[in-house]
Amino acid sequence: MVIDYLGIYGVCLKENKVLCIKKARGPYKNRFDLPGGSQKTSEGFTETLVREFLEETGYKVSSYDNCRVYDIFVEEEEAYPKDLKFNKVHMRTHRRSGLLISKFAL
Repeated sequence: MVIDYLGIYGVCLKENKVLCIKKARGPYKNRFDLPGGSQKTSEGFTETLVREFLEETGYKVSSYDNCRVYDIFVEEEEAYPKDLKFNKVHMRTHRRSGLLISKFAL
């Protein structure tokens, strides 16, 4: 099964802790994830992430730095039950700005 999805997620670090959300719906309901989601039409990466952080956490992003874009490709192994699923992750790093990563004001 092939699912084409562009997800934009950010990392918020404070006092060596990572801000996570608990998924309320969808295939990952009741699991933890980074704040983020899908782009709206004509919305940039940073605009998407600022909006998603506010929607999902209630926090407004006041500053950010260390911007990076990462392509992550996940290949799921169908032979395993959903709760024991193994993933193969392929990551490619880009040097251009895009995703907001670290030092969000809470």
